[in-house]
Amino acid sequence: MKKLFLGVYNPSVILTYIGVVISVFGIFCVNDLYLAVILLMVAGLCDAFDGIFARMYKRTKLQEEFGVQIDSLADLISFGVFPAKIYRAFFSDCIYVSTVLLSFYILAVIIRLAYFNCTADEDKDHFTGLAVTYSAFFISLYVVLCKYIKVLSVIPIEYLYVLLILGFLWNKKIKKPNIYVRIGFLVLAIVFIVLLLQVIMKIKDRKTAKVIKEEEDSASIIKFLYHSLVGRIILKFIFSRVYFSKLLSIYYKSALSKKKIRDFVKKYDMDKGLLNKDFKSFDDFFKRKEDVVADSEGFVATASGKIRVFKIGEDKGLYLGDKKLRIIIKGNVYNIDKLLKEPLPEWAKGGYLLLYRLSLCDYHRYIYPVNGVFVRRRSIAGRLESVRRDAAYWRAFAENKREVEYWHTAFGDIIHMEIGAMLVGHIHNNRKSSFKRGAEKGYFSYGGSRIVEIVGKDIEIDGDILKNSERGFETKIKIGERIGYGSNKAT
Repeated sequence: MKKLFLGVYNPSVILTYIGVVISVFGIFCVNDLYLAVILLMVAGLCDAFDGIFARMYKRTKLQEEFGVQIDSLADLISFGVFPAKIYRAFFSDCIYVSTVLLSFYILAVIIRLAYFNCTADEDKDHFTGLAVTYSAFFISLYVVLCKYIKVLSVIPIEYLYVLLILGFLWNKKIKKPNIYVRIGFLVLAIVFIVLLLQVIMKIKDRKTAKVIKEEEDSASIIKFLYHSLVGRIILKFIFSRVYFSKLLSIYYKSALSKKKIRDFVKKYDMDKGLLNKDFKSFDDFFKRKEDVVADSEGFVATASGKIRVFKIGEDKGLYLGDKKLRIIIKGNVYNIDKLLKEPLPEWAKGGYLLLYRLSLCDYHRYIYPVNGVFVRRRSIAGRLESVRRDAAYWRAFAENKREVEYWHTAFGDIIHMEIGAMLVGHIHNNRKSSFKRGAEKGYFSYGGSRIVEIVGKDIEIDGDILKNSERGFETKIKIGERIGYGSNKAT
C-alpha cells in the first residue's frame, strides 16, 4: 500500500524528532539563558542516545539511511542554529563580531555534518573531528562554571565558540563514546540541570526566607502577543499603544467594572475586608489608599512588590556580584544611558540600580524612600510594552513611557523613575519641592508596573537583598520597610 506521507515515522527516530522539537522551542520561545541551556542539554541527550535507541529496532535499508540524514539535519538545528541563537541573544555585545563569529560557527557545523554523512560507513568506531553534539556539553559547562565559579566569568565565551569551530573541522580520529561515557554525560547533564534550575528567576519572601511562586495574570495572552506572528502584529499596532490603555481605562473607571473586584480578591487571596468597602469602580479599588508606616531610619522601600538590585560599575555597566550583566535585544545594548535618555551622572558610578516589580495584586501607590528636595523632572514618551520576563522585559525599560525625577537627599543624589507597562496608561505623581521619608509620591493606574531607582555610593543596600539578587532571586518586600542605610550608618 502506498504511503500517504513521505518520511519515516517508526520509533527508531523518535528521539531525533523530540530533540529537534525541543531545540525549535528554545530558539523561538525562550528568553531566559538558563532555561535555554537546559533545553540545549536535553537536546544533546536525545542525540547522544538516539543511535542506541534506533538500533533496538529492526530497520530497512531506507530507514537506516533516512536515520543518518535526518539526524544530521536535526543536529544542524539543535547544535548549529540553537547555540548560535544562545550566543546572539545572551552574549553578543557587537552585531558585527557576532555575525562573523556565528557565520563561521554555523558553516563549520554544516561542513562537519556533510563530511560525516559522506564518510559514516568508513569507520564505525571513530569520529573525524569533534561531534557537533559536544557543543551542548561545553556551552552548558561554560554557563554553569561562570555562574558558580566567578573567576571564569572573565573568560569570553567567544573563545569557546572559536575552539568549537576548530574542533568540528579537526582532521583527527576521535573514539566514539561507549555506553558508559554516555551515561556519564547523562549524570553530568542532570547535575547541570539541577544547578541551573536553582538560578532561574524565583521570588524569596524576605520575612520567611522561603521561595514563593507568584501567579501571573494573563500568561496565555502574553505568550500569544510576544511569541506568535499574529500576536506581535496586534501588539505593535494596538496593545502597546498609549491610546489603547486610555480607551480601556474608560471601562475600569465605570461602575460596570465593580463586578471584577470580587474575582480579583479571590484569585490573589487578598484581604477579604476589601469586599466590604464601597469602591465606585475597579479603578477605584486598584488605586485605593492604605495606611503606610515607614521605618523611621535608613533607606526604605519605595513600593510593595518584588525587588532586584544591580551594582553599577565604574564603566556604567550593571553587575551581579562581579559578573557584568549584558542586556542585548536584537543587537542593541540596553544600558542605563538608554534608560535615562541621557548620560548617567558620574556620582552614580559604584552605586546601585534598584528594580521594583509591581504585580497586579500588589499595592500600586509608592512613597519617597528618604528625606530630600526635588531638583528636576522629565517625562519620556513611549510605548507600553509588558515588563514581564517572558515578554519585552529590558527593552520595555528603554522604550516604554516613563517619568524621571532627580533628587538631592540626606543619602546623596538619587534618580527615581516610574515605568508604565501594558495597560498602564497613566502615572500619577505628586509634585513636591521637598519631601519626607514615607510621604506618598504617587500611584499607577491599572496594570503591572516597574519603578527604577539609581543611588550613589552613599547608600548601602541590605546584604540579604544583594545576595538574593546575585543568586537570581527577586526579594518580596513591603512598602516602607528598610532596605538599606547610609554608608556611614548614621543616616
